[in-house]
Amino acid sequence: MSNRKSNQNICDFYKDKSKDRLTKKYFEKYGLKKKGNLYLGLYDDFVKLNTSSKKEFSGEGIDKDNKSLYRVIEAWKDIERAKFPIEIYDKHEKLIRIIDCPSKMPNLGFLKDIDIDLLNPALNLRQEANQKWHLFVGIFAYSVVCKSPFKWEKYFTKKFSCKILRLWMIENAENQEDALKNIEEAIANDTLERALIDNAFNAFLEEG
Repeated sequence: MSNRKSNQNICDFYKDKSKDRLTKKYFEKYGLKKKGNLYLGLYDDFVKLNTSSKKEFSGEGIDKDNKSLYRVIEAWKDIERAKFPIEIYDKHEKLIRIIDCPSKMPNLGFLKDIDIDLLNPALNLRQEANQKWHLFVGIFAYSVVCKSPFKWEKYFTKKFSCKILRLWMIENAENQEDALKNIEEAIANDTLERALIDNAFNAFLEEG
C-alpha cells in the first residue's frame, strides 16, 4: 500500500506553515510565468473583485469560475449577510450547479484560522508569490467549489502545483535539508533544473 500523501494530509500539514525565504529567492530571480497562468488569473480576478466598487464594477473580464469561488468564500465568511443564489461555473465556464441557500454551501471549514487574507491576496506577504494562498484558495477551495466531486482522501498529485508552489511545499516540509541546499545553490548559480525540485517534491509526497 502506498504511503503517498492525500489531499487531506497536505491540507492538515500546511495549515500552520509559512516559511518562504527560499521561495522568495526563487521568485526574485525567475518571477512567475504570466501567459496562460491560471493561478495568476485567479489572483488578479480576486484582487479586482475585492477592490472594485460594487456599483462601478460590472465583472467584465472576470472568469466565471473565479467569480463563483470568490462569491462562495465571501458568503462562507459572513453567512448571515450572504446573498443567494450563487451560480457555480467550472473552468470551462459551464454552469455546474446553483447554491440557493446556506444549507447547500460547500464545506470550507479547512480555511478556518488560515493566516492569510482569503479574498484580497494583494494584502498577503509576497502578494502573488504567496504560495499558501495558492495552495489553500487556488487549489483546495477552487477544487471543492468548482470541481465535482473533490475527494480529500485521493492522493495529492503534481498536476495541482506549479514549480514555485512545489518549492514552497518542500521548503516547509520535513527532512528535505539536503534538497533545499542543492536548490538554493542552483538558484544562486542560475543552474536550477526542474528535476531538482520535482524529485524532492515527489520524495516528500511518498514519505510515510
